[in-house]
Amino acid sequence: MKFLFGILRIVFMYIILGGIFFKLIDFVYYIFGVSIHSNIFNWITLIAFLMLYFVLYINKVQFIGNEKTSRRKKLPISITATIISCSLFLLIIAPFVG
Repeated sequence: MKFLFGILRIVFMYIILGGIFFKLIDFVYYIFGVSIHSNIFNWITLIAFLMLYFVLYINKVQFIGNEKTSRRKKLPISITATIISCSLFLLIIAPFVG
């Protein structure tokens, strides 16, 4: 039962945060007048979101809840910074690639 609730938590957070993220990205690119209706743009944006979601989950979300295990650790700061930098780079180049 705990496993099911854990999976449901991940899925619902993914759906809610993904919706907010993609609407925010649409709004930002709309302000700058960038066309974002290509397939490659959507894939690059999805990869950037998944990278940011991974960092958020590993560093924050996994520590919320009742289950306490010794395996849970945060990502090192250097890896966190690298993943976030790569994600932001993908978001910056997405309009130019698509």
